[in-house]
Amino acid sequence: MVRSNVGSQCYQKRLTLMSRCYYLSIFLVFWSFIVSAQAKAAYYPLAQQISSENGLSQNVVLALEEDNYGRIWVGTQDGLNLINNNELLVFRRDQAEHRLSGTVITDLTLDQQGRLWVASDVGLDYIDTTTLESHVITLNQSISHMLLHTEQTIFYLSSQKLYQFQINTGQVQEVKLPELFQIINTLGSYDEQHLLLIGPNGFGVLNLSTGDVTPLQPDIPAGTYKASTISAERIWISQMEQGLYSCNLQGLDCRTYSKANQKLPTNNIAQIYQQDTALFLATDKGIGRLDLITDKLEWIYPHSQNNAYQASRIARNLIPAKSGDIFVGTFNGLYRIPNTYKEVQAFNTGIGGYPSNQLAVNKVMLNGQERLVIAQPDKLTLWTLDASILRLYREYDYPQGFVPTNLFVDGGDIYLSSLTNNNLILTPHNGAFTSLEERFAQLGNVQLFNMNQPQEDIRVFHLLTSMKVYQQRQNKWQLLWEKPFLTGSATAEYWQGRLYVASYQNGLMSASMDNDWQKPQQWQQHHGLGIAINLFAQKDKLYVLTANLGLFQVDSSSPISITQVSSRDKLASQTLVCAIRDHNGQLILSSHKGLVIFDSQQESLIYLSSLQGTHEQEFSQFSCGTLNNVPYFAGERGLTLVFDSQAIKSPAPQITWTHLDVDGLTYRLGSSGTGKLTAPEFIRLHFVATPSDLPKQASYRYRIKSLSDEWVELKSSFIPMINLRPGSYQVELESRDFSGRSSPIALATLEIAPGFWESSLAISLYIFIGLVVIALLVSHRIKADRSLLALEVEKNRHQQDYSRKLEHEVQIRTNELAQKKEEAEEANTAKTRFIAAASHDLKHPIGLIRLQLEQIEDNKLSYKINTSLSFLEQLVSSIVELSRLDARVLVPQISSFDLGIFIAKVAEEHLTLAQSFRLNLMTDIKSDVWVASDSLLLRRVIDNILSNAIKISDPDTSVSLSVCQERQHAVIEVIDQGPGMTQQMQAELFTPFKRWTSRYQGSGLGLSVVKGIADLLGISLSIRSTLGEGTQFTLKLPLIDKPTFSHIEDEAAIFHLGIVEDDYEQLNHLCSSLMVRGIKVSGYRHAISLLQDKTAIFDAILSDIDIGTEQDGLAYLVEYRQRLTDAKPLIYMSGNPEAGLRIPSQTDLFFFSKPLKLGKLMWLLNQSKRK
Repeated sequence: MVRSNVGSQCYQKRLTLMSRCYYLSIFLVFWSFIVSAQAKAAYYPLAQQISSENGLSQNVVLALEEDNYGRIWVGTQDGLNLINNNELLVFRRDQAEHRLSGTVITDLTLDQQGRLWVASDVGLDYIDTTTLESHVITLNQSISHMLLHTEQTIFYLSSQKLYQFQINTGQVQEVKLPELFQIINTLGSYDEQHLLLIGPNGFGVLNLSTGDVTPLQPDIPAGTYKASTISAERIWISQMEQGLYSCNLQGLDCRTYSKANQKLPTNNIAQIYQQDTALFLATDKGIGRLDLITDKLEWIYPHSQNNAYQASRIARNLIPAKSGDIFVGTFNGLYRIPNTYKEVQAFNTGIGGYPSNQLAVNKVMLNGQERLVIAQPDKLTLWTLDASILRLYREYDYPQGFVPTNLFVDGGDIYLSSLTNNNLILTPHNGAFTSLEERFAQLGNVQLFNMNQPQEDIRVFHLLTSMKVYQQRQNKWQLLWEKPFLTGSATAEYWQGRLYVASYQNGLMSASMDNDWQKPQQWQQHHGLGIAINLFAQKDKLYVLTANLGLFQVDSSSPISITQVSSRDKLASQTLVCAIRDHNGQLILSSHKGLVIFDSQQESLIYLSSLQGTHEQEFSQFSCGTLNNVPYFAGERGLTLVFDSQAIKSPAPQITWTHLDVDGLTYRLGSSGTGKLTAPEFIRLHFVATPSDLPKQASYRYRIKSLSDEWVELKSSFIPMINLRPGSYQVELESRDFSGRSSPIALATLEIAPGFWESSLAISLYIFIGLVVIALLVSHRIKADRSLLALEVEKNRHQQDYSRKLEHEVQIRTNELAQKKEEAEEANTAKTRFIAAASHDLKHPIGLIRLQLEQIEDNKLSYKINTSLSFLEQLVSSIVELSRLDARVLVPQISSFDLGIFIAKVAEEHLTLAQSFRLNLMTDIKSDVWVASDSLLLRRVIDNILSNAIKISDPDTSVSLSVCQERQHAVIEVIDQGPGMTQQMQAELFTPFKRWTSRYQGSGLGLSVVKGIADLLGISLSIRSTLGEGTQFTLKLPLIDKPTFSHIEDEAAIFHLGIVEDDYEQLNHLCSSLMVRGIKVSGYRHAISLLQDKTAIFDAILSDIDIGTEQDGLAYLVEYRQRLTDAKPLIYMSGNPEAGLRIPSQTDLFFFSKPLKLGKLMWLLNQSKRK
């Protein structure tokens, strides 16, 4: 039997495996058709999603910040995340090491000391980004936005109010704002004494000294601002469905960027972030970069290229990192868009201005490519010109204290001069700095104005008051000669075997290199030469640029002569500082009026800057050159690259289709760009552009018409195509120049034929294989059915054995649970009896003290003792009632009564208490509201809630008590204007001995008893409270119909009460106290005496249980009740609270604990009189 069972199981496994293989084969067949019908979109870098699935604490990203180490901090609705490369570190409230005060992280900002300030739903914390230590501050305020105004002050928004936080002292102060600015969206630093406020009602400038707000009225539509940012010069705001607006800090000069004026392709902008001269936008069409100089939008990541990044449609925040990557926070996690370059400026509008000032610029050949070298005040940077885009290549930090004034390139080395007389040499390959004086002996620590390389082994240094010439001999630079008479900034050129030096004080000088320069040739202003500023040498021409007479040309024939090549009305009125020829041979000059192209034959000028409408702008570009055949000019006003414009014509490139890479194999393509292939997975269509060195081509782009009409930017010499279906495809390629004009330059046609697996023969093969598999499955199924019956019998037997075993286990567990329950009930009973016994030992002496208290004549002392005794009695009574409720022995005495009259009397009794606390007790009580409940227990609930409300309320406020009908319920509401409660306080309100205030004396048990009685009587009890505003208690009881009475006795009728008390003093005290209140009293020291008095007719009996006989008072009361024909109230009392547990559950007996409170007794007697 075992072998048969095992064999059947193996057979079933094989059968299941074959079935899965069959269905998998069918799935693969259909999947191949689906895949072949799809064409993949153009390639873009894949956006990496960081979400809760791969370590993020929560997916809703609310804040982003980057620290000084290039790490990204991500604030979510559940903690703060630190992203360091591929590692994640989470900061939360519930953590011991990396702990924060809040859970929801709403804003992040980094100060100059490297501290990351974290705003959350409960306050403010900061993290030391060096040690990663967190410092919890906790202001108990939910912060929506914060601004680091100075290094000592943080402003933040909480509950639509503005607060100021002092970092050194930790003090918080609310900033009062006028009604117009009660709602604020964004804060900005106007200056140290002013804040810029942006809200739905407009802009305003807040004076921090006076607190006044000056409104600004920008010329933009009012509405809901979705995102905003404030820079040093302008305010940027995006408005829902309206686009982007920009105004200066005075609310003037407002500009609009929208779909209407074609500056943006969409009006839906979710987030904006400004970085230098670029504005990064998160839109419904993707992530874009708006160039603020050219007003052109470049797509960094369009939606159509990657379905995984649709989440930026709901982007909440965006930050470009120092690494070049862009991080976007969304409701669906964090997205990282990789970027291998740092794009600085796309100079595709003819002339562009570089954002930094005081630049020294040159070029160097590094790794086989020309690189642009820029000496900025804080660092040295190397750039690569890719098409028309200038991209950062490397950065070098200067030695401490070094400030550059100029730079020169000597082969692969970069010379840096400084006003501090500390000239350096940088070797870019290893980034090492060396002193210039170490290489050139006798040069000294001097102010270096210029350097020239007239020959390979000659270097000319222009100093403040002299010129030094060095020659390289035996791999060492030796001083060849020095002339001290040259003054002012000078430049030198070695041309036609002679060295020419131009300076604005000495004019133009020339001598051969082997001449001792004792009598050089010299031309100055009295020779007709203007003020020489610069030289520009070519193979056949040497030009002298002057400041007052235009352009001069040197003739090298003997004798050397100089002639003016520009008429006085053309260039003579301009200060020429630098010249360069472009690849077309055009001479481009830099003057104080801008950049011009000079045609010496036509003597015509073309202002390149005038194409932009700014020819009056003074450029003052002091250095120039070409980078990849693109002219550049640099000086105090920045960097300018000159691409081909309308004045510089050149032919479009010619495209030759070279070959195809198809699934790793190379195929040649026809000269017309046609080819025929068989269903490949991956294709690269290669081409060659000639001439390849044309600088005017800003970029290439392509489109595959059969797939999409969208153009895709191309950054390589091949076009990728993935998973093309069979068919005909036309690939169009075009070039775009600096002005954005498109020129179609090539067209290729590809014919994709179906492969074997997509042919009809392959489909027939799929069907045949499927039929064979089905036939095999059917035959195996028939064989398997025979063994299934035997398996079912064996299975049933095993199930029966298992059921019996399971029933036995259940019985054992049931017995164990019953035993545990019995032990728990015994422990609970023991606890209740212990509490009752302890309460009895306390109450008996309290009763005796209270009887003697009336003998004391000192009213003040008597009041204090009576107050203490009342508190002690209340504590003992509360403990007893809790024990009775816990033991479930308290049986409510249900009766019908008018709730309005009942509550009115309760309010009247508490009026004196309210007046003693200087409170106004307000009532709104509806009459004729009938309920069925235990009036004594309900009275206890109302007394406790109302007295608590009176005691915790502030003086000169009010407490309201109301009764009304709500559908099928009677509703009692008690509302105070006290301190209120938090959610945590409300959750622990009914916990025994839990007290939240020390304003009045209490045991902390009252509300626990209230909750227990409410549950016993079936009363719905609810609480609504707000911290600082007060608390509302609501009780709901079921309504009943008003009962009918045959008659109502006069409440003033004489009531006869029988009292049994073996203690003579207490009996005497009770009798006298009740007689004063109009009660007829008959007192007995023994219960047997009351039973033997046949003539006495009592309206109620009050008896002590402990009467010193074999039978206690409870037994006598039960015996007396059996003799009565109508129901009379039978009341017993005892100093032992445990006696309350012995009440027969089916009787109408009432129990009072000693010492007896006459108010409660009189209330019960009055209720009996009404009945």
